Amino acid sequence: MLRRAPALIGCCGSLILVVLSTSMLALGDNNPPTAQAEPNVITVWKVGSPWNGDVPDTAVPPSLDLAARHLGYVIKIQSFPSRSFASAFFRAFEANRPPDVLTFDNDYIRSGGAAPHGQVQGIASDPEINAALEQIATSLPSLQHPNGTRATADTEPVGGPLTALQDRGWEYLIRTSPNYQAARALATEPSACVADSDPSVLPSSIRQVAVRAASAYLENSPSLKAYEDPARLHTSSREPKERHVNTVRACGYWGIGDLAFVQTTAGYSSADGGGKLDALIVLRKQGSEWRMLTASTDPISTTSFVDQLPLLASLVGRQSESHVPPNIPVLLTPGEGILTPAPGVRFADFSWHPSASGSEAAEIVEFAYNGDARLFTIFFSGNAPETEHLSAGLLWSVGNTWLWRVWSISQSGAVSFSSARAFDH
Repeated sequence: MLRRAPALIGCCGSLILVVLSTSMLALGDNNPPTAQAEPNVITVWKVGSPWNGDVPDTAVPPSLDLAARHLGYVIKIQSFPSRSFASAFFRAFEANRPPDVLTFDNDYIRSGGAAPHGQVQGIASDPEINAALEQIATSLPSLQHPNGTRATADTEPVGGPLTALQDRGWEYLIRTSPNYQAARALATEPSACVADSDPSVLPSSIRQVAVRAASAYLENSPSLKAYEDPARLHTSSREPKERHVNTVRACGYWGIGDLAFVQTTAGYSSADGGGKLDALIVLRKQGSEWRMLTASTDPISTTSFVDQLPLLASLVGRQSESHVPPNIPVLLTPGEGILTPAPGVRFADFSWHPSASGSEAAEIVEFAYNGDARLFTIFFSGNAPETEHLSAGLLWSVGNTWLWRVWSISQSGAVSFSSARAFDH
């Protein structure tokens, strides 16, 4: 049994190609080179953190090297400290030679802000550059909870080969770069479903709702209302989902009491050419109907959270237990506004009283944002503690309002929900 903690578990051609890498190690270099338009080179720029002033390494990860060679390309990496990056990027963009891939571990590189090593000029302050940025992947680190316990377990990067470039942060393509199409092909290589359970056992009543709801959700279609649970947390998306879903298939299913978790993969077309997208659809049974409680394309929800569903399923569904819903958890973190961390701590904590019911098997913490959701599972090795915590460091900053709540799941599979509260992050 795991200790109580958020659970995040989460052929090549014959031509031999040389992988190039370069490094901008001199912090005082005021004239770093622009990306060169080399036909068979995908150029990557890595930017250091404005919090510690570092210059990232330029080693090409083997998995990325292999994926690039499969497409007939090599990877060239250049690195920059945060303080000199913006001016270099502006010059490269103006010369029509921006990098094909941009990676950084702090969103100030994009949005700008005050950091310990000085004010950071965000490149997205230029509307033309902002329009050219295409977020393609995200990596999350293994964080430490403020009380010293591990808040996440080590997990493989998600979102494609480009996430191997760094332990945490964001990966962007530049739509106007010399080899944009090659970089996009590298980043959007179709992958198999993450879920590993047998979809053949998926009941037809659940499959029908899950597949239709996934299609409507990914297209942001008004028809989604026909499948929604009244208890779904609604948040507005900052960017419209301009996709046309061509195919949806279920590739994993877990029935956990009154809940059904269905992992889906969809093929879609869009103005950018389309691709494939995984979505987790969570349904709740109400009477004889299944309704969509939440849906997510969030990389944590579709990988690390999914990895924990078999364990959750093993703890739930005891027929000898009463099917009465557990007592609701009680949120302690105040609602509204921006979360404020304790003195000397980088991230604030969310805190709540777990359900007082002795039959509680686990809890799910739901964070809804921009029309999506990030889910975490809390397991207890014995009786639930009086107060439970989750670090805001497990979330990314979206510059918008989030909603959060806690689900309590009994050993019989009954579920109850705390109230929902809003915060800005």
